[in-house]
Amino acid sequence: MAQIRHILGPVMVFLALILVLVVLTFLTDSPKSRYQKYHCQYVMNYQSPNRSTDFLSIGGSKFLSAFSNQYFLRGYPKKDIRMVNLGHSWKGVDQMYAMLRDHLENHQVKNLIILYQPSYPAWKRRYHPNLFLTAKLFDLVEIILLDSDYKNLFFRIGEFSKLLLQRLIWHLENGVRGKRWNTPKDSYETIAFGDCTEPNEVTPSALIARKKRLNIIKDKKKHRGFPLSGKDQSLTVKYYKKIQKMIENQGGTVYYLLLPSAYDLAISEKSRQQFESTFHRPLIVLDPAIKQALYKTENHYADTNHMSDLGSQIYSEWVGHKIFEAETQK
Repeated sequence: MAQIRHILGPVMVFLALILVLVVLTFLTDSPKSRYQKYHCQYVMNYQSPNRSTDFLSIGGSKFLSAFSNQYFLRGYPKKDIRMVNLGHSWKGVDQMYAMLRDHLENHQVKNLIILYQPSYPAWKRRYHPNLFLTAKLFDLVEIILLDSDYKNLFFRIGEFSKLLLQRLIWHLENGVRGKRWNTPKDSYETIAFGDCTEPNEVTPSALIARKKRLNIIKDKKKHRGFPLSGKDQSLTVKYYKKIQKMIENQGGTVYYLLLPSAYDLAISEKSRQQFESTFHRPLIVLDPAIKQALYKTENHYADTNHMSDLGSQIYSEWVGHKIFEAETQK
């Protein structure tokens, strides 16, 4: 009996601390508290007067620099299109899932344009750096406690507690109510084209030039793949499928983009077929014509991973053409 009490004591204290963290997290679960790092995305999710979104687009920093609603509409000839772009820094399907859930609470999405990116190796980073703050408590429960690839329950509880503690510390340092939200830059009317992207200026880079020299030579001989299987990727694939199901349940369509870094090798046909058999949706990758236009000058990239505004104009307009073509062929 004494041994049991010796074990139960610390366990009960630990559970009590978790309960306190859960309650405090729930108290900071309002949209204004959670979206303090994402003013534009908050406006698009919670202040938009429209209840129907023709095109919702989302992705990490590569997407943030490459895809622009304004340039997309140059290639997509239909008029009166309502677009929202929730692009944000850093990649992570967990963050995209949480933001999309928020948007779908108040909006019907007809088409989703989403960047597909394999996950980081687990040893490098498990979650999006801002997931602890942006996701609702119940989304954190789903992502970390219910769907984690940790088999050990105590590891899951430990990860969950760590993120809740991270949120608590952040709010103690920055406040719970958030910053001012009534400035003109934060109003729905002043965000052009419903676009949260941030164009990059051209920054000459020796790394881009070096990658160009190496990969242009290899391009006709080699192709690259990307992983869809394995421990590090299983959760990523699962959540992309969850996102796809959410949109399709509303009668919407999902378009997957594979964004090229500067002078990337072409994706292998095997990888493309594997992707399309996994998601039953086409993967939009560069065709030879747009690839030649995009790789014509190094000024189309701001660095080796992110496009400049010049590259975004070419790429986004091309995506508009591709999606319009896909619609007319249905």
